[in-house]
Amino acid sequence: FLSVNRNKNIHILYEKGPIPQLAAMCGVLVENYLSRKLDQMGLDYDHVHKAAPRLVYCSISGTYFCCQKCLKFPSFFTCFVVQDGDPVRPGVVMTDLATGLYTNGAIMAALLQRHRTGGGVHIDCNLENNNKNYLTLLLSQVACFTHIATNYLNSGKEARRWGTAHENIRCSATSMLSSHPGFLHS
Repeated sequence: FLSVNRNKNIHILYEKGPIPQLAAMCGVLVENYLSRKLDQMGLDYDHVHKAAPRLVYCSISGTYFCCQKCLKFPSFFTCFVVQDGDPVRPGVVMTDLATGLYTNGAIMAALLQRHRTGGGVHIDCNLENNNKNYLTLLLSQVACFTHIATNYLNSGKEARRWGTAHENIRCSATSMLSSHPGFLHS
């Protein structure tokens, strides 16, 4: 858990709370809601930008390989993998990791732009579009496997096959446990 959640702060804000006012005090806002959900709440980029014109507003969205009708569904990989039948334990969620990598780079570029121009920007890091651009996705996936080289260079430990597990991350968040009357996603 700590290896993928280091230095994160989580704040719970309520829909009727002072989000635009809080955004005016922030440098970056990252959101990962269902498509158009923040529009309905009056917290989309256009509304928040009025209160915080220097804010870098980053939306992480997407429906993987689906169509327009799938916009109402969340894009978390573990929800997407199995739409019917018994659950399976997914492997390393490369699309999610690559999107996080793209998001980081986009936010850094937006902060540089804000430093130069004084204005904020809206970024949309879309999971689906990352998959359509195969070459950049492949390159970011290669970057996501640097732990293999690090393990070898630091300890001489050679990589081996792990199936759907990960060599360094022991995460029970993607475990499927059989229970009565069905399965438990822990």
